[in-house]
Amino acid sequence: MKSHDFSPETWELFDSDGHLTEEAFTLLIREQLDKLQSLEVSEHLSYCDRCLERYTDLLCAEPASALPELPDPLQAVSPPLLEPPCELHTNIMNQIQHRNRVFYFKKGTSLALAASLTLVLWSGGIFSSTRLQERVQDLLGGLNYSSQTILEHTSEISENIDDFFSALQSRWKHRITSNHAPQEGNR
Repeated sequence: MKSHDFSPETWELFDSDGHLTEEAFTLLIREQLDKLQSLEVSEHLSYCDRCLERYTDLLCAEPASALPELPDPLQAVSPPLLEPPCELHTNIMNQIQHRNRVFYFKKGTSLALAASLTLVLWSGGIFSSTRLQERVQDLLGGLNYSSQTILEHTSEISENIDDFFSALQSRWKHRITSNHAPQEGNR
């Protein structure tokens, strides 16, 4: 590797044994791999337990001590995160708390509405076995009537289509036979 070229594309991701290098782990954690490199590393981590264990250890360790050091030009690519101002932090936390209250209020309202509706239906006897059976029988009767009606209409449409094609076929045969019949004037 050239000493003046510190771009992530020039780093060797795998060592001679086929495992990820320390630089590859560093670039992966700092999200400095391109899409193809990221895909290669992800695929390797999916089947290599040794590298997956090392990656997990790096993610769980203290940030300063866990990552191997890279040359300064590469570290300059990823600047450290800044702390937000205190006013901004307070404002964001207030917004999150407000959204949480609205979310839980909506969930509580829907739960109370569902429970109330269930109690009304239950007290009205809708869930009793005789009423439920009557409703199911009415539904099945309606479905039976609808399917019979559809079947009758389908038969009617099918017969009309058959009649149309039969009439078309007979007209066609009549034209063919009348065109090929011997004419008396030509003899």
